Amino acid sequence: MNAFQLPVVNPPLKGFLRWAYTLSITSIHEETKPWFYSNFIQLFCKKNFLEDGRQYYFDFFRGKPNELNFNTPFLLTCSVNYTILESLALDVWPKFFADQIRNGYYCVVFLDEARLSPAASYQKEPFPHHLFLYGYDWDERIFYVSMFDRTGVYRNLQIPFREFQDAVQSMRHLLKEKLTADHHTYFYKYEPHSPYPFDKTAAIDQLRDYLNGETHLNRINYNSDNEGSFRNQGIRLFATVL
Repeated sequence: MNAFQLPVVNPPLKGFLRWAYTLSITSIHEETKPWFYSNFIQLFCKKNFLEDGRQYYFDFFRGKPNELNFNTPFLLTCSVNYTILESLALDVWPKFFADQIRNGYYCVVFLDEARLSPAASYQKEPFPHHLFLYGYDWDERIFYVSMFDRTGVYRNLQIPFREFQDAVQSMRHLLKEKLTADHHTYFYKYEPHSPYPFDKTAAIDQLRDYLNGETHLNRINYNSDNEGSFRNQGIRLFATVL
């Protein structure tokens, strides 16, 4: 088939693309909504964002691991780095990713977004970033993607294979020169999960953490850096549910 698109939906969260990308896949399916409302409750912000010109950071908190890494029960996840992908010749990349999409995998590719014409960073300084691919048209030689455009709006766009390859080649150069770290490329396939009812206990725990200004999540895997403050904006919603 010369053209193919996997289904996506306008995601409920867009501020950080690790939410937008994965939720644009899972939110299509009604069975995932109790999981969403059970988990996206507690908020986290940096306490030192005014010091040293640091960027203000405010986000949902679901434990320390990168959300792109195996942190959604409805998505079969694979990740690879550029060391593994290095064996692919540049002219093979479009077909490789088109094949994965055709096999049911959404692709989140780490590349230099400054080489993509819809991006705010286009033709500026290198901007290592993840790009979400959900479809392709081989005749038109384009990928269907989701990203923030030059106006800061998250939407679905089309990226020519040529620009995609330029962005990959630029990322290869940045990595070779050690100008950035490899944040990996991800492949997601939606797989039905066993029933996931609304988790009242998890919601109560997160609301309790909000009241105490702390978190109990994932302490087994990391030591707290004490740089964050934990808050919650979902009290009214969940108080009503509970």
